[in-house]
Amino acid sequence: MRRFFTRFDVLLSPISPTAAFPHDQRAIQRRTLKYSDGHQIAYEEMLKWIALATVCGLPATAIPAGLNAQGLPVGIQIIGPRGGDVLTLAVAQAIDEQIGGFRAPPLK
Repeated sequence: MRRFFTRFDVLLSPISPTAAFPHDQRAIQRRTLKYSDGHQIAYEEMLKWIALATVCGLPATAIPAGLNAQGLPVGIQIIGPRGGDVLTLAVAQAIDEQIGGFRAPPLK
């Protein structure tokens, strides 16, 4: 990762493999997520998407990045080099200012 950050300031990555999803009260081992094509995965699979920053001890800032075709929020994580917390926050602010910030999906 050190070499990556000599060429790039930050890494933009999805937070999860899906857009926002309904809250599930079941035990975590019984929860599932559904892709847009209907394919289901175990809820714990979502943890792989945040593992890079966590395992490497890198700062990451999560922000909303717009809405999908169904109007549900989609998030990204901005991963920076060690000690780059201020950088990830600055990039998050710049993106937020460009896309207009969080927009709540319509209530049904």
